[in-house]
Amino acid sequence: MTDVIIKGPNCKLKGIYHQNKNPQSPIVLLLYPESKTDEVPEVIRSIVSILMENDFSVFLFNFKRIDNIITDQNQKKEQELFEVISILNWINEKNTEGKILWLFAFFSACWSGLQVVMRRPEITDYILFSPPAKVKDFSFIVPCSSVGLITYETNLPNSVEDIIEKLSNKSDSHVETMPIDDSNFEKNENTAELFAGIDNYIKKRLIEDNGKIKKIKRDRRRRKKKKNNMEDEKNIHINPIKSLDFD
Repeated sequence: MTDVIIKGPNCKLKGIYHQNKNPQSPIVLLLYPESKTDEVPEVIRSIVSILMENDFSVFLFNFKRIDNIITDQNQKKEQELFEVISILNWINEKNTEGKILWLFAFFSACWSGLQVVMRRPEITDYILFSPPAKVKDFSFIVPCSSVGLITYETNLPNSVEDIIEKLSNKSDSHVETMPIDDSNFEKNENTAELFAGIDNYIKKRLIEDNGKIKKIKRDRRRRKKKKNNMEDEKNIHINPIKSLDFD
């Protein structure tokens, strides 16, 4: 993976990017909270390894900014949202042939991540890791076509049930849950079940997503073939000579 710097709404943004060799590979934007160091948390490194093994192009972003300091919290929330959108635009430009786009969000970054999911219909799937429902307001949730998964530690007071209920009650929303017992994602404690579950879920969803894309392409081909047949019949009636072979 390599460091990349892209132009954000107010300043330059720094991320880490891995481009899969296949131009049609699935893509994922992975958001995690800003930290004092540039070191990627161990749990996230393990998730990235799983994604790369499943042939994803991966962009990691922890809201690292260059030459910009935000002090107002409301302004920070708004800027974070537009920063993620800027990165999504960059990803789309780099992967013009990619059809599957995922978004992963960890901990406090789940707020911005889910905000973007509600706004960008090209995001096919998303996973929230231990969203902090007790300290973040998730009342903004609206129906969306993306398929979601929420995974969390049952032994920690994160109160994700409210988010799950809001998402599940939206008619167009599809959300699953993956509770993990006796684990701590941030400290990377007892996370073997988490990694195995995420790997299985990714494989399952990729099969489903690829099936939808192929079905759409088949339908388009059928419509195109039908349209061409109609045009051929029309041309025969108008000018029968076009149907003859003079070779």
